[in-house]
Amino acid sequence: MPRLKNESLCGRSVGSQDPDNYYTFGNLLHHKKLILEHLNLDKCQYLHSWFKGHGVFKLAKLNGHIKAISGIVLPSGSEKLYTASRDGYIRVWDCHTGQCDGVVNLGGEIGSLISAGPWVFAGIKDVVKAWNIESCADLSLDGPVGQIYAMVVDHDMLFAGAEGVLALFGMFDSEGKPILLCSCNDNSVRLYELPSFTERARIFAKEQVRAIQIGPGGLFFIGDGTGQVDVWKWQAEPTSLAS
Repeated sequence: MPRLKNESLCGRSVGSQDPDNYYTFGNLLHHKKLILEHLNLDKCQYLHSWFKGHGVFKLAKLNGHIKAISGIVLPSGSEKLYTASRDGYIRVWDCHTGQCDGVVNLGGEIGSLISAGPWVFAGIKDVVKAWNIESCADLSLDGPVGQIYAMVVDHDMLFAGAEGVLALFGMFDSEGKPILLCSCNDNSVRLYELPSFTERARIFAKEQVRAIQIGPGGLFFIGDGTGQVDVWKWQAEPTSLAS
């Protein structure tokens, strides 16, 4: 390979004087053009953009966190947006100005952030921190063991999943009984009856399930790490015949 010199400006030659290794600045531009045409990059109008399409636009960029975002909540009736990160901080943003109005340091990784009514819940190691944005109440809910990565509020109860729990969701079965769906890191989704926590059923997936959504008419959806989405539906419990 020829050794390049700092003589590539103004069309001067670069490299050794060997004719086989003789390049001009114009030749380099020609090769660059061929590469761009091959990759079709010279025709891409979004080469340096984070967006392609139309109908939406970026309104603001909220900078401040230095690690992955683990939760974003906009409590009902609030004009503040709350964001949590694995950097251990919760940031409070003014929805009108986009400015950060406050920072809360929880002193450790925040694995999950949710809201329910006026309450905001943050899951850290061994504890759920809770704030009421209306009354300014501040609570520490002990009980879970390990880093909390998933939380859900259902029937006025807060459920927190520590290490090994990937997602939580609440719904009703075909008879109107409350059920908690719990995705675990063993590639399974466990269905628990509430409030007894009796395991009703277990769904097995090919890889970890990190997305669960509830639909109408007893439908629910689970998405696993392979890219597959499965659609499930509750069926009525069989009734026994009187003897």
